[in-house]
Amino acid sequence: MKKIYLLIALNSFNAIFSQNAESLRNLPDIIPPSPTVNSLMKFEEVPVSNYTGVPDISIPIVSLPSGMKGVPVSVGLQYHIYNAKPEDKASEVGLGWSLLAGGTISRTVMGSPDEKITSNGLASGVKIGIYLDETTNQHAYKNYFHTIINDPNQATQTVNTNKSIFEAYYKNRFDTQYDLYQYNFFNYTGRFVVKKNGNLLNVVKLDKNNLKIDVIYQATTFEPTSFKITDDKGNIYIFDIVETSNLSTFGSSQDYESTGYVNSTASAVTFNSAFHLSKVQNFDGQNFLLFKYNSPVSIFSSETNEFSTVFSDPNANSTAVQFNKASLPRKKETNTSTITTNVRKLIEIELVGQGKINFDYELGREDTNYMGGDNATKLTKLKNIRVLSNDGRYNEKYNLNYAYREGNYKRLFLTSIDKTYFTNSSYTLDYNHTFDYYPSFNGSVDEWELYQCLPDFGCGILPLPGASIPCGFDMLKSITYPTKGKTEFNYESNTYTYAPQVLDFNKNELNWNNICTEVEFNRFNFTDKKYAFTILKNGTNAKVFNYTGAINSYAWTVRVLRKEGSNYIEVGSSGTAVQQGGSPPPTEFELINLAPGQYYFELTTQTIGINPQFIAQFRTEYREKNDNNLQYLVGAGVRIGSIKYYNQTSTPERTINYDYKDITDSKKSSGALLFPIPVKEYNEVYKALLEYPVNLGQVGTELFQTDILRKSRHNFVQIQKTKGGDIGYQYVTVSETGKGKTVYQYTSPMDHPSLTLPPMLPPFYAVPNNDFERGNILNKKIYDATNTLLNEDVYQYTYNSFNEKTGGTIRTNPHFVVGEYLYGGKYTSYEDFVADNKGVRAYLTPDVQGFLTYYANEEIFGTALLSQQKSIQYYPNNKKTTAITDYIYNSRDYPLKQTVTAADGSIIETNYQYAHEKNKTNLMNANMISLPLETSVLRKHNISDPGKIMAKTETKYDNSSERFPTSEISYDLLTGTSYEELKYTQFDNRANLMKYNNRGNFTTHIFWGYNQTKPIIKVEGSIIRGDYEALLNEIIDLSAKDNNPSAYNLNPEITEANLLVKLDEFRTLYSSSDLRITTYTYDPLVGITTITSPSGIRETHIYNKSNRLEKIVDGNGKVLKEFKYNYKN
Repeated sequence: MKKIYLLIALNSFNAIFSQNAESLRNLPDIIPPSPTVNSLMKFEEVPVSNYTGVPDISIPIVSLPSGMKGVPVSVGLQYHIYNAKPEDKASEVGLGWSLLAGGTISRTVMGSPDEKITSNGLASGVKIGIYLDETTNQHAYKNYFHTIINDPNQATQTVNTNKSIFEAYYKNRFDTQYDLYQYNFFNYTGRFVVKKNGNLLNVVKLDKNNLKIDVIYQATTFEPTSFKITDDKGNIYIFDIVETSNLSTFGSSQDYESTGYVNSTASAVTFNSAFHLSKVQNFDGQNFLLFKYNSPVSIFSSETNEFSTVFSDPNANSTAVQFNKASLPRKKETNTSTITTNVRKLIEIELVGQGKINFDYELGREDTNYMGGDNATKLTKLKNIRVLSNDGRYNEKYNLNYAYREGNYKRLFLTSIDKTYFTNSSYTLDYNHTFDYYPSFNGSVDEWELYQCLPDFGCGILPLPGASIPCGFDMLKSITYPTKGKTEFNYESNTYTYAPQVLDFNKNELNWNNICTEVEFNRFNFTDKKYAFTILKNGTNAKVFNYTGAINSYAWTVRVLRKEGSNYIEVGSSGTAVQQGGSPPPTEFELINLAPGQYYFELTTQTIGINPQFIAQFRTEYREKNDNNLQYLVGAGVRIGSIKYYNQTSTPERTINYDYKDITDSKKSSGALLFPIPVKEYNEVYKALLEYPVNLGQVGTELFQTDILRKSRHNFVQIQKTKGGDIGYQYVTVSETGKGKTVYQYTSPMDHPSLTLPPMLPPFYAVPNNDFERGNILNKKIYDATNTLLNEDVYQYTYNSFNEKTGGTIRTNPHFVVGEYLYGGKYTSYEDFVADNKGVRAYLTPDVQGFLTYYANEEIFGTALLSQQKSIQYYPNNKKTTAITDYIYNSRDYPLKQTVTAADGSIIETNYQYAHEKNKTNLMNANMISLPLETSVLRKHNISDPGKIMAKTETKYDNSSERFPTSEISYDLLTGTSYEELKYTQFDNRANLMKYNNRGNFTTHIFWGYNQTKPIIKVEGSIIRGDYEALLNEIIDLSAKDNNPSAYNLNPEITEANLLVKLDEFRTLYSSSDLRITTYTYDPLVGITTITSPSGIRETHIYNKSNRLEKIVDGNGKVLKEFKYNYKN
């Protein structure tokens, strides 16, 4: 599954704002959503698992029933270590944390908004969105890339592909990629693009799932305005609260003569960048959940990318060079992109007829990696969350508290969550803060721009020349729970043995002994030689640090001498006496290629007639290869190393350890890089045939060629991820001291590598990523504390892959004579290029494939369906039993058959049929396709036994115009005949069951109150005799008042008492020997408060201050049942 990785998004709007049309086209143009939305989407990009070493850290706030089956309303905070990277921006709930509430569809613009005409940053030119094709009249230029993307070869029969590719690259005239949409709501995550087919927009999913996604758009402009997603149970989610964004850019650069160039664009185009969830409906379109947002607030976010190119200065006397210096590679280039987003914050979730969850924000932040000034005053942090039922009986408030760590680089950190009102409790959060990080401090991050763990290799009492950095810097260290128990997270460096390139394991610091020695002098002496260190291996390099503040006023020299017999051979020196005048005193020097032997220091001075006393110190650091021979490297951030659990003491009660070594070779890591180590610099031979004017309007040419070194702050390679991480682990051993261990084996890049590797040199372009094949568990072994294998699970999968083209990328293809063609931008159109025959154009044909290459952007996605699970139990004396479960699926990935073969060979076979198998078009049209409509269970003594049906049931949906079930069918196992177990005869407009009959035609009525959210009367038996409707309506009205007393200026105790009186009256009036009536009352969002049986015996449910059931009492107050809650972390 190819992922356009959002964290690099703002680094590269090159085709829009580079100083010339040919500058830096090897990186994608991507406009991401706002930082908060971007943070939320990480949970789609990084599933928490052993496979990636990412811990699952969350704090639940509240989970309430919505009234829809299987759709609870859950609000919580979730922490992700990949949201706490060095330059990440904190969300409104703090760095690393995301508020999980509601849902969002974010849009990442690839190139330019698909439906818009934008400025292309080139001489007032325009860029035509990919929807503006031959069927539209918004501009004279037509974008044919929808045809080229589908099939470049077939497109040549109907489209001038040469023209489209030429003008897209050199004139930046056409958008060539579909924008990427990502959704995250109610435990659903995924991605899609929106393609135009004729005059229709259609969602094309980039995940294999059964969600139905519809786009709503303006008919004339094709601008997406909202989305409707229907899950596989028919529930409907509406996303129509829109955030908008626009882009401005600033770029500056210098050519080889240090001539400066500046370019800036302020986009006048505003596009819809995010769509928030506004309502959740049942399959019949009834609202159960409503989401409200604040008015839009403009927030600015900027990112800067820097490039440099190193090459020998060209011939300044060359006329060709002088005329083309603005087109040659820039020595330096800086691009800053600023996105203005009109942010909408979730302020309320209404559970229709039950209560509300409110979110209160506080304005003003101190974060330094957002733009300051007025922008800082608009940034918000979530101040509190309040849950309030309509009747006021459920009333909880959660206050969120924050802090900024000391230092100049400030980001918002969540420090505690306090629950108030009826009960008080707190979560306390602690973080790893040990030094002040600055984005420019490159020593603190690795090639992946993630914090690296730098151990302290110092020695003695002298200070270190650089900082050591603990693993997990700025990451969550511990959570202290309301029970005062605590969970502590300990991180360690990621490791990898396998990569799509040759690795040098000598780069592992643990394969070296880091040695440091110190020598101290108190006087200058020409004969005093002090022993410093001993070198054992030839070719060793060392660094000496000078601590000489006490003698820098003298002309001093320190010599490093190797002892050979009775002689001393100088191998290096430093000092104020040997450096050029005016230079500051040296603080360090290097010793290169040292031979084995003993080394001594000698300190002398050229200042005559003095003999002062002082303290001057010299520390030598070097390393020597040891015998560890570890076959792995360190990098790509951190993973969880252990989790400790404390129970109000300073000693952990439990410690869970995670080991990622290859279980077949302890010197190897089981970690594998999916893609190569990031490339931030590369060498290439740059070649370009230059044009320059000569006499009488003629054009001369001259070849420019040089070796160049290109550098960037960010990775040139468009790297993909494996389950959101850079490294996937094949083996993970999870152990607890004294309690054995569990060894997991996963599919990984080792056995499921990428089908295509990304190019490590230009041209850079994205390649497909078959990541759905990775991170799937293959084996699980459980051992006891004596390392005895107890049981084992073995898993097999069926992989189904799908491909979807999402755009195209155009890169230069160096011509064998011309090299990089620089002059396409000077032509108004491709036709003008074809008509010309002067200068460099004379060496080219009209076929652009000679100097440009079109690469298809293709997504690979799919499913890994469990086809077999083998469970093995091990016993003493080498005995074992094995049970096997096999699965067969339909085309929608629902199980059709599950076959369980026991250790004795007997078989239980369960078969399922769904809406498609039963051809229920009414359910298929509503996307109610995941519920089994028919289930049968067959028992076999062995594989040759035809078997006997043990059970068979079926849910009927016989009314083709409705989506309600009509009956439940069971089967007589002896005769095979069917009979109606239940018959459903009436539902209300909120899909509440109101009437059904059982097998004996015994009728049950259910009457709903509390605004149709709760059943209040159940009538079992014959028809209700008498005129009961007036009293029933009065009861329903009283339940509505009990549901929301404040709306009627009533007291909750009075409303429930009045309701009980009328319920008792109803039960007394209409009960009979053949009619049983049971009544119910509730505290909405809390639970049932009374149950009154047909005989009049009443149970009262009493809840504690935390809204948990405490006891059940009868009408006399006698306790019938009592509940106690014990909490343990």
